[in-house]
Amino acid sequence: MSITKKALQWPFQTFQYIKLHPHHYAFDLQAMSSEKLEFTLPGSFTIGPKDDPEEL
Repeated sequence: MSITKKALQWPFQTFQYIKLHPHHYAFDLQAMSSEKLEFTLPGSFTIGPKDDPEEL
């Protein structure tokens, strides 16, 4: 078994595709200051797998 980015598949050979693309999530955080002023903070985070062959 080998993990590569590109490979040649022979007839009757099976393979499994693993997505390594990160997912981006954006959100708005609503908060209120101590002076009772309401404001919105934009936020985002990214989740992706480790690109390490031992982790796959």
